[in-house]
Amino acid sequence: LVVGYPIDRENRGPKDGLARLEGFRTDRGSARTLVWLPSLLGSQAQKDLGQLVRLDHILSQNRFADYVRDLSQVDRESARSILTNQRDALGQRLITYLNVAYGLQNDPGGVLDGMQSIGGEEHFQSLSPGLELNVPGETHLSRALVDLLHQALASQYPGHPEFDKELKITKGAVQKVLEVVTGTLRTKERRLRVEKADRALVRQIANPLKLGEMGEDHFVMGERWKDHFQRAAAKGEGLDRIRVQDLRRWMDESEPMGLPPLLQDLVILSFAQQTNRSFTLHGGPFTPEPGGKWPDECALTQQALPAEPDWERAVEIVHTALGVAGLPSFMSGQNVARFSETVKAEVERLKLQETAPKLKAALEQRAADFGCTGQAFERLVTAQEGVKLALSIRDRSDAALIEAIARLDLQAALAAIGTSLKKAGNVADKVKGADLTAVNSVSRLEGKAGEEGRRLRDDLFEAFRHNEYAVPFGSAFDTINREAIRLLSSLVQKEPKRNEDGPGPGVTEPVPQVTEKRAGLISRWGRSQVEGDDVPGWVPIGVREKLLAVVQVRDVHAGGKLGPVVVTQNLAALLAGAGDAEIDSGTGQFRIPGYGIDCRLSTDPGREN
Repeated sequence: LVVGYPIDRENRGPKDGLARLEGFRTDRGSARTLVWLPSLLGSQAQKDLGQLVRLDHILSQNRFADYVRDLSQVDRESARSILTNQRDALGQRLITYLNVAYGLQNDPGGVLDGMQSIGGEEHFQSLSPGLELNVPGETHLSRALVDLLHQALASQYPGHPEFDKELKITKGAVQKVLEVVTGTLRTKERRLRVEKADRALVRQIANPLKLGEMGEDHFVMGERWKDHFQRAAAKGEGLDRIRVQDLRRWMDESEPMGLPPLLQDLVILSFAQQTNRSFTLHGGPFTPEPGGKWPDECALTQQALPAEPDWERAVEIVHTALGVAGLPSFMSGQNVARFSETVKAEVERLKLQETAPKLKAALEQRAADFGCTGQAFERLVTAQEGVKLALSIRDRSDAALIEAIARLDLQAALAAIGTSLKKAGNVADKVKGADLTAVNSVSRLEGKAGEEGRRLRDDLFEAFRHNEYAVPFGSAFDTINREAIRLLSSLVQKEPKRNEDGPGPGVTEPVPQVTEKRAGLISRWGRSQVEGDDVPGWVPIGVREKLLAVVQVRDVHAGGKLGPVVVTQNLAALLAGAGDAEIDSGTGQFRIPGYGIDCRLSTDPGREN
């Protein structure tokens, strides 16, 4: 944009300017340039301009005080008022002079230099061939300039949208229009009722862009861009893969539109959704955003779509079983690609293709230990379903992946499968490492202790059978194992009660038979060597040796060699399953670390062992 001044000391006026422009056209050709040539102001107008400059100078705060220092305060205020009024009147007059000089108003007489003036459209020159500027229909310089620029850009981009002059096109506004387009494409009629607060914005952007028609309250999707792009692609490399840079070029192919990148993005994203295409970059998925940086290499690829029921079922399975949130409910080419990418990322994050088979194998290996021989129990069935789901995702993408997931014949509840998959690694490790020594030991006890032990064993087996969703195995095992150890520990410290009928051949709580080799115990022994584990004195001497047993325990004082300890048969049953029992014949300590038992041996110098 070139703008001339309406005064010239060398008296080179607008006619000289017109001659110079013609010389440029001859010598240099064309340029996208506007030239606004004014006529020169006449002598009276220039005199008024000089007076305005002087008044502006005088009325500046510091200078005015210097000029009126000899006046009284009243005269100073009067002088300021008079000069201000004169300046304002001259200012309004100069605005009129400028409008006349720049061709926006006719000369009422005496404003212009008659020898240096031009008229009408001569004021508005273009160096771009074919662009003939019209006189702006404005009498305000800034608005007239907007009018001229509009004419120039309309000539350069004849297909430009006619947006509202007050519209501010922001990323948020474009995103809102894209949401409406997406919602419209979800409907069978391609027609959507738009929220009242959004209607004006959609009408201001979507209608001029020819995305569709925003009526009084409904938006109807249009076909203009779909048809245009597909025709252009068919003439070129085909419809299977369309480069984004080609789409941008095709927007200006018939009639250049001059759209900024943000609006180009909106058109391309709408076209992608309308034709079920997904974005790719270097062979992989790409998720663009309006106003983002889109590499020139990215392209739109025709996306095969699964059947609607398969899509809905796959979304349900992945959402419920894998816990993936934010999945798109609307099926489109872009959403199919996004779904595939999201599911694969989640499976990779959870390492399901490793942990799901690991859990299945662990359950099968330990099934007999937990009383599940020869039967398919809930936890195993669910783990098997989890393996099917995890492996269905391997080596598949997009529509094929969705169909594989949707068509799985899953017998277990999705929530149960989801919990099983998410905790597969931890549960597999827990199952493989579960030590049943304590539980099995208490289950072999007799009497009330045995009843409690068998209840604990049954509870543990039930926890193993049930789904992780219903009974978390890790916490169930830890709780039951602690209870079993507590029960065994209480038996070590508990003294049996005396038979109310007096001395007799037995005790109130029968003890189990142990397989350890009996020693020839001296019948006068009435107690175990573990302090507090004594056989009560009322038991007949002939029976006591049947209630005691000798077990071989590692003696840390003797370098780990086995040493004999006399114990009650309940404690012998506990030791039968404990691999970490030890004595210290030097200090008299007796320990079973796995069960938290730490006792002292009672010693009697007159006895063996």
